[in-house]
Amino acid sequence: MSSFKDRIVKSISKYGNHILWVITSLLFFLLIYHILSSSTKSTHGFAAYYTASRLFLGGENISNFYNDDWFSSKVAEYVPGVYEIYLVNLPTTVFITLPVSIFEYNIARNYLDHNKFSAADFYCSINSKEIKT
Repeated sequence: MSSFKDRIVKSISKYGNHILWVITSLLFFLLIYHILSSSTKSTHGFAAYYTASRLFLGGENISNFYNDDWFSSKVAEYVPGVYEIYLVNLPTTVFITLPVSIFEYNIARNYLDHNKFSAADFYCSINSKEIKT
């Protein structure tokens, strides 16, 4: 039995780096697949973040966000057909979508919800709109 263990230890020591590279490569491709498949899916909760940011910019009291009926009615104003509550979110989640909440919902969602947002892209798109007008 010890000769079997010796062969295994010898094989692992000989091919250990190759095995680790294969495992790492498989995990990397799994990560890329997950990123690509998730980039086109809409995330849950974005309507709540967006609405909260819009209300915050409008000067609403953040404590009102935790009233489910009031907040869901506000979500319906900004994002028709969506029912969301803010109850599970911290008050600081207002700042997640604050930079894009000045835009309409669909434009903001395209930046954040579809993983297309970067500071440079956001800056360039704002400046290109200002230059064209």
